Parts: sequence; structure tokens; C-alpha cells
Amino acid sequence: MAKHFKNIPAQAFYTAMPQLVSRVVHDSKDTASVVQGILKRVLAKFPAQAMWPLAWLRQSKAPDRQKIGDKIFQEAVRVLASSPNQASHKILVSSKSLFKYFQDLAKFAVKDGVSKVKLRSWRGEVDLVEFVPPIQAALSITLAPADSIRSRDLFPRQVPRMRTFADAISVMGSKARPKKLKAFVIPADSALRTRSYLGSEDGKRNEDIDIGDVHFLVKQEAKGDLRKDARVQDLNNVINRLIASSEESKGSSRSSRRLTLRTFAVTCLSEDTGILEWVPHTQSLRSLVSAAYNPQASPFSSKRRGRRLANFAEPTLRNDFEKKCQSMYFENGNLKRAATMFEQVCLKAYPPLLYWWFVQTYQDPHAWYEARTRFTISAAAWSAVGHVIGLGDRHSENILVDTSTGECVHVDFDW
Repeated sequence: MAKHFKNIPAQAFYTAMPQLVSRVVHDSKDTASVVQGILKRVLAKFPAQAMWPLAWLRQSKAPDRQKIGDKIFQEAVRVLASSPNQASHKILVSSKSLFKYFQDLAKFAVKDGVSKVKLRSWRGEVDLVEFVPPIQAALSITLAPADSIRSRDLFPRQVPRMRTFADAISVMGSKARPKKLKAFVIPADSALRTRSYLGSEDGKRNEDIDIGDVHFLVKQEAKGDLRKDARVQDLNNVINRLIASSEESKGSSRSSRRLTLRTFAVTCLSEDTGILEWVPHTQSLRSLVSAAYNPQASPFSSKRRGRRLANFAEPTLRNDFEKKCQSMYFENGNLKRAATMFEQVCLKAYPPLLYWWFVQTYQDPHAWYEARTRFTISAAAWSAVGHVIGLGDRHSENILVDTSTGECVHVDFDW
């Protein structure tokens, strides 16, 4: 490997970045040296994309990993310093301060009751627009099966670029208090006009450039490890490819069954801090059930609204579920009896209301049927995969629903 890895296309190693990064510290010094050489080569070849999966090494809690991370970046910077493409060289030089900005934001302590904070946006040696945003669509490599080595279009050409970060940052109400960061974006079709905008004398943007925005969730885990989230996303992407190849081999199109897992980018900044790509148009299952209501029930009936169902502190419902249904399964091992008891003590008193949300949200019959079908298929796919990998911590705030399509989306895999 030490002799021949330079002859292997760098894009082949890019697809195995998580496995390579996990082995930068190895019992065999020769193996560690080869792995570090491969990562340096990939970073020098694809600096804009490869810098994100390598970010956590530079800020790792383990001194040896941090030292290796700095070494990989420094050697890649030296390689790019003598190359014609000086923009890539400047991106790697400025990446360290950008990583630190994100990590400081993740660790920023917020008082209870505070929902928004104002922080100064990042400023570095290069403009933010030079960086590829850490989103799955921009970081995913595409290898054509017939000509993967010679393919020039490995990464999407049309990628929105970040113009600046918003000063006002939303603080989420969950226990970890993650921050929702908004980045104002120059759309992909305006990318060619970006440099003329940035270099203009008055500093004003062209009127024909439509500025949009993307969101990131920047968080720190108190006791967890965000690398678990990243690995689960890698596994889900592999499962999606297997599903697609299986359906193609059987002669059925992927759209016929539409079995897929919605994934998103997870960029680790250290073992416990990271950036998660925000999944747009989603709400938690709990919020949907809480807002749902049965229009056919009496306005004074407890069966009309889901607000009580979504209340974790509701003593009667919680006691019936935990003390009766769960104990019947966990303590007695009787799943059939537990399911029967759940129907008697929970579903009879509080009939399901989620289907009313579908009826009221998708009023066109075709849209309602499509959304319900998509929810059913995606929920089944996640249930199967979650059972296989032992996915835990699946409460109603870690299960989201895409309100535009009805698709089920799971988040927070640090169980």
C-alpha cells in the first residue's frame, strides 16, 4: 500500500474517508503512516469537500489525534502552496478559524429561557463564499459505474455558496440547547457572478442575485458522541444504495416502491461537537399530534385534541403505559399481552389522531393518499433498519415528518 496507493484515484479513497479517519492512530506505525499519507493526498485533491470530514481531527480531545490532524492539513497546505490554484490553498489556511467559530458556537453557554442570542459572524482570510457548505448534496461524490476513474464530474457543479451567517442565532428548547444557525446563500445559478459581487467597490450585491438561506444545527453533546450520528448516516447511505441496486437488478424502478431513508450531513468538529444539516419542512411527531384534533368529537371531549396525548407529564397515561404495558413486556416477556393491554388502556381512552392531521393538511384526495403512502413506507423502512442496528431513544421528538411530502425522518442517533 505504501508503494502503490498514489496510483489509486483519490476519489476512491474519498468514499472511504470515515474508515480511514478512524485509523489515523493505529498500533502499526506503517499502517498509520500509509493512512495519513492517503488522507493528505485526498485533502490536497479535494480540499473544499475533504476538509469537512477531517475537521474533528484538528479539534479532537485526544492530543495524538489533534497532532495528526494538524499535520495532515499542514502538509496539504504545503502541496497546494505551489499549485496554480491558490484559492484552494487559502481555503485550507482559513479552515482552522472557521472550525473554531463553529465549535465555539456549539459550546456557547445559553441561560435558561433564552431563545435567541446575537453573535458576530465569522470573518477569515478568505470570504465565506469560497467554502462549500457542509450539506450532503455538496459533499457527496458521484462515481459513474462504467467510468468512475475518469469521471470529471465527481461533485455537483451547481452548489449554493454561503455569503454570510446571520447575527441572530436561535436556541432550540431541547436539553442539549443546540443553536440553529442561518447562512445567507448565493444560489447555484448565481455562482459565476459571485466574485464580481464580492469584488465590487461599493460592496453591494447585484440586484439580480436572489439571496436564499440554509440552516445548520450546531450542538454539543453533554455525554454523547456525535461520531455515532455520522456513522449511522453513512450506514443509511449504504442501505439506500443497496435498495436502489436491488430494485434495479429485479427490473423494478425505484419509484415503484420508493423505499429510501432520508439522510442529512453530520460534520463532527470534535468528539462531542458538530454541525448537522437542517432538514427543511419538518416538524416533530409530538408537535403534529399535539396540534391534531378530531373534528367529529365533542369540543369538550378529551378524545378531540392531541395536546394531552403529547404531554409527557400526563400522570394517568404515563402510568398506564409504563407500569402496565411496558412492564408486561419487559418483566414478563409477554409481547402479545402487552399489545392487547396497550389497546385497552391507551388507545380506547385516547384514539389515534395523527391521521386527522393528514386529512386536514392534504385536502386534495390524491395529495392525501400520496402523503399517507409515503409516511407508511418511510416509517416501515426506518422501523426495519432501526430493529437491525438496535436503534434506541426513539421518542416523539426524534421522529420528524416532512410536512410537504408526509415522509418520516429520524434524527439524533446518539443512543
